Amino acid sequence: MRMGSVLSGPHQKFAEGIALGLNATDAYVAAYPASTRVAAGPNAGRLIKNDKILEEVERLRLKAEEAAGGVVLTLVEKRTILAQIARGGERDGDRINAIKADNDLGGDGADATLAIRIVKAWD
Repeated sequence: MRMGSVLSGPHQKFAEGIALGLNATDAYVAAYPASTRVAAGPNAGRLIKNDKILEEVERLRLKAEEAAGGVVLTLVEKRTILAQIARGGERDGDRINAIKADNDLGGDGADATLAIRIVKAWD
């Protein structure tokens, strides 16, 4: 088993962002804060195909899952649940709250900013 990361600082931060559930563009902006979102898209697309980065993402996800004892919902799981509520909720208030929560998770909520901070669950 590998003891430490062989990635550069920004590549490591990008991998951490992906492991936490950020999309590639947001993870790139977090790793390279001076980057514009326009430049981040193509660069993120290149990094997300890097085998070393993908290996690190998987390692970090496994480590986080072990640390949490298997009880932590991923971002995708959370958004899937919210989508189910929004589409099938019996009360309009539940549906609206689910949509608002999904917007917040997706960075589209009322308090959305371009600043992204990566907080690791595995340390």
